[in-house]
Amino acid sequence: MKKSVLSMFMLLCAFAAMAQSGTIRGQVIEEATGEALIGATVMVEGSTTGATTDLDGQYTIKVAPGTYTLKVSFISFNPQEIKEVAVKDGEITVVPVVRLSDATTQLQEVVVEAEVLRDSDVGLLTVQKRSANMLNAISSQAFSRTGDSNVGAAMKRVTGVSVEGGKYVYVRGLGDRYSKTNLNGADIPGLDPNRNSVQLDLFPANLISNIVVYKTFMPNLSGNFTGGYVDVETKDFPDDFTFQLSTSTSYNTQASFNNNFLTYEGGSLDFLAFDDGTRSFPQAIDVEDREAIPARSYTNDAAAEELTSLTKSFNKEWVPSQSAAPLDHKFALSVGNQKELFGKPVGYLASLSYSRSFDFYEGGKYGRFSQSGVSANVNSLVEEINLSDARGVENVLWSGMLGASIKLNNFSKIGFTALHNQSGAKEGRQLNGLKVTGDGQMDYYTNTLLFEERSLSSFQLKGEHALNGGEGLRVEWISSYTLSQMDQPDLRFFTYGNYGVQSRGLRIEPSIGQPPTRYTRTLNQFNFDNKLDLTLPFQLWSQEAKFQFGGAYVFKDRSFREFQYRFDSDRTQFGGDPEEHVSDENIWTRENSGGVYVYDAYDARNNYEATESVGAGYVMIDLPLTEQLRAVAGARVEKTNIFFTSFAADDPKLKSQYGALKNKKLIDNLDILPSLNLTYQLGEDMNLRAAYGRTLARPSFREVAPYQSFDFVGGYSYVGNDTLERTLVDNVDVRWEMYPRPSEILSVSVFYKNFHSPIEATFVPLSVNPLLTWKNVGEASVYGLEVEAKKNMGFIHEKLANVNMGTNLTLVQSAVSIAAAELAIKQRFDPGMEATRPMAGQSPYIINAFMAYQNESYEVNLAYNVQGERLSIVSQYAPGEDVYEKPAPSLNFNISRTMAERWKAKLSISNILNPASEFVHKFKGEEYIFQQYKKGRDISVGVSYAIF
Repeated sequence: MKKSVLSMFMLLCAFAAMAQSGTIRGQVIEEATGEALIGATVMVEGSTTGATTDLDGQYTIKVAPGTYTLKVSFISFNPQEIKEVAVKDGEITVVPVVRLSDATTQLQEVVVEAEVLRDSDVGLLTVQKRSANMLNAISSQAFSRTGDSNVGAAMKRVTGVSVEGGKYVYVRGLGDRYSKTNLNGADIPGLDPNRNSVQLDLFPANLISNIVVYKTFMPNLSGNFTGGYVDVETKDFPDDFTFQLSTSTSYNTQASFNNNFLTYEGGSLDFLAFDDGTRSFPQAIDVEDREAIPARSYTNDAAAEELTSLTKSFNKEWVPSQSAAPLDHKFALSVGNQKELFGKPVGYLASLSYSRSFDFYEGGKYGRFSQSGVSANVNSLVEEINLSDARGVENVLWSGMLGASIKLNNFSKIGFTALHNQSGAKEGRQLNGLKVTGDGQMDYYTNTLLFEERSLSSFQLKGEHALNGGEGLRVEWISSYTLSQMDQPDLRFFTYGNYGVQSRGLRIEPSIGQPPTRYTRTLNQFNFDNKLDLTLPFQLWSQEAKFQFGGAYVFKDRSFREFQYRFDSDRTQFGGDPEEHVSDENIWTRENSGGVYVYDAYDARNNYEATESVGAGYVMIDLPLTEQLRAVAGARVEKTNIFFTSFAADDPKLKSQYGALKNKKLIDNLDILPSLNLTYQLGEDMNLRAAYGRTLARPSFREVAPYQSFDFVGGYSYVGNDTLERTLVDNVDVRWEMYPRPSEILSVSVFYKNFHSPIEATFVPLSVNPLLTWKNVGEASVYGLEVEAKKNMGFIHEKLANVNMGTNLTLVQSAVSIAAAELAIKQRFDPGMEATRPMAGQSPYIINAFMAYQNESYEVNLAYNVQGERLSIVSQYAPGEDVYEKPAPSLNFNISRTMAERWKAKLSISNILNPASEFVHKFKGEEYIFQQYKKGRDISVGVSYAIF
């Protein structure tokens, strides 16, 4: 009996000891490179308990509650101690990252005191310092301070980066075609049929860990970039349980509670960025069936009745209504943890965000001007259009993400990420004013109703495997499938005018604009991206070197469809009420022969399908030529095929002109892209870098499609060009950089780029209406200077130790050789016209600056951004008809206060300066407004709750 009782007592003690335990987690990296150390030993002092680091340099140790000292060691590196590691029952203690230095550079043991690690900015600067590539980066910590709500807003804080329209990234003053945006290293498609780039406002900031912009090419990167290669990295799962919830509301000085806000009756699911079918065309109309709408008939009773019935069945809302806009609002929720599944570490992170905002301006301006003769003989441009512009937009964006990863062992892990973004924009717009036509001057009116639904779904599976215990070949792979969709279910234009001088009254006729028209447009594209990278470390001259090789294959498939229905009449006179114009009483019947009737205005040229495939392979070697000089050299080979099919190829009326555009191979290139990156370590915290690389820029599907589109009646139209060729670019970069302290940097870069056959948007000569297309425009060059500085003000006085300031400046100059035919036309208007001009979309300067204060309770941040005047639209006629975008400086202020252990309140004021967004023509020292409007200031208050 005594033995049984003793045995039971000992067993209960054992269970109690097992129940009372905590967990220690941390990471070990190499000081010199910032890379994870695989196989480092972490031991609890005075015991045999410990662990080795995995392929991420991470380790996990389970111990009883108490305070411990950890010993960290790895062969040929100096050992370190971490003291005062406090472990509580059932809790996880995350210790600081341990940075082991090479034993040849430091001989004494280093002691680290345990503390909470909060060095996201510092970590990215370490990556920048140790990278073989020239890069700039911004962390989630940084754009949280500045109050940026999405990636598009955050990107403009990066050195040399500007953002057009809050969506499209411009790096080093170059247009978005010369930048590449990836998600976790995988290719993602855009949602704008007119662009080849991703709309960055789709990605909420709360989903993002960091954004890295690579400025120079290396063979393991896609060759399809010139200005910058942008990699948006989503958040990874945490070491311990985290929960974050935030909500905020904003007041916009132009939109909120403004009774003049333009909108229209939509669907019940607009607030979720879905159309519920309200905007669908009548069921009797099959957009795929070209015979669905009969022509007018005075002999066929059935056809006449069907046409009348179909015309009446359309929604009769054509003009924006006015209604007060509510406050903007948003919320975000995320939860993550790390657990064990079948004895394997499994981490997950799930997040959801939602935002709804309202933008409005009235009193905006839209104009169009032309140069009537030789510059020496005319003193001003001729006004063709002068319109007052009012526009209201309701924007909705919600996103959900689920990421999970499992470590099969210390040297192998597999991760999965699923992401869905859904956005919608409901817009009402009115323009009215003067328009000059061949029939004289007229009062001009146009109304637009638009709803655009965009979605992007991405599924990524990736793995990392370190062979031979982490000392052999390292294998990394990713397979990504991304589907993007854009839908404009019922885009409506209603245009009319009044030749007041001739007393003809309001009219709807071709000389004014096309008759009332409704469109449905859809874009569907999927990208299938696969990459494999293999890295083999080896020793050279007693130093670590690497040989890397791999391959990639990207396949893109796009389908774009457009259908349009016009409401015409034999009568040109208009009563002034668009809804009365299409009322049942005014619909065509055989008895009312002058009534309004609908007809199918389908244009096969505006429908296309296209595919692009890019297969790539590369080799590169990372060599320490001396103790200070590091060289990374290699080459990438890319084989590109682009096939295009226009629906006009099968249209009997268009086949003779477009028959060749059926599964036509537009691009068939094999490109060898070499690169060399050199890094010379001038000191422990100072580098001198130099790089050369050849990259390219391919035409987008939209640019090669004969599809003709416009944004609104009276706006410019665009048409594709199927003869476009890809652009090749030679890039040279030099950078000096210094890192005085972990959070500080001072760098100076110079760069030069030479473009062969750059692609730019230009006007089509002799077109009846202003029409733009894309052309290869000869040779171009860009050169520039970048300066970046971040400094803690504690060096002035210790009381300023909580103040950080930073700025970055980019200066860029460019020159494009004007094609001979274009130059000849322009010199008719300006005989002194030079044979070169700036590249379209290139900003001559970009300035960012910030000042931040932080203590235990408060965070205060002031951020400024501006980009220089840039050429927006290139005229193929007179130089005075070119359009320039003027600078619009941005100033944002944020202050947050920790209210309790887990609560934080925040106040933000955005767009404090509220500058006008202006596009102008320039002629003889005068500026003529092409477009002008203001966005208004945003004042936001929010609160957040977090468990870390």
